[in-house]
Amino acid sequence: STATVSVHSPIATLSGLSPIQTYYFDVYAVNGDSVPTAAAPAASATTFYQSSVTGNIGPDGGTLVIIGPYGPITVTFPAGCFTTWVAVTLSIPAAYPAAASNAAPLAGTNVGVQIEVNPPVQAARNVAISMAYQPSNVSGMDPTALLLARYDDAARVWLPLVSRTDPAGRLTYGDPPHLSLFEMMSAPPQGTLAGAKIYPNPLHPARGQQT
Repeated sequence: STATVSVHSPIATLSGLSPIQTYYFDVYAVNGDSVPTAAAPAASATTFYQSSVTGNIGPDGGTLVIIGPYGPITVTFPAGCFTTWVAVTLSIPAAYPAAASNAAPLAGTNVGVQIEVNPPVQAARNVAISMAYQPSNVSGMDPTALLLARYDDAARVWLPLVSRTDPAGRLTYGDPPHLSLFEMMSAPPQGTLAGAKIYPNPLHPARGQQT
């Protein structure tokens, strides 16, 4: 696709660009009669992504956004998450643990985020996470079967979260009660109930767990 940006200075600001993509530019001038000059030789630029972002979140909550290699990941902290100001860091993992889970067969997409808090405290309320992805991340997967999963370091397994999907917008949403490492995964529906599991077992509603 193409887009035209008109400016009245030597500087142009472009927004909405996808990360890790190469864009090509033709530059030309337009006189008072709207007659353009010939375009200057095409230039090119490759967009980048952020490896980490740190922001301060207080008792009133707030939102942090990191532009990952496949699109933005947004984490919203509602009011009451923290009783004092904390520094929250979102980072893009270099790799993810194997997609082992006691709940269901999972397949990773390499879209995820690590959330760390300093001082190290857990949020008192569920946060909201949205992850954008590219078609290449879900090749061969059903976009409606995507979910967010949290990695349990102690058990070394992924815990699927109650999630929502927006295939048209290429977004997946979740509201985890615990801050940790997250990855967007696929949980394809099973053909029979032979592999169905009641999870988590035992269930601890007081910890924010849901079936």
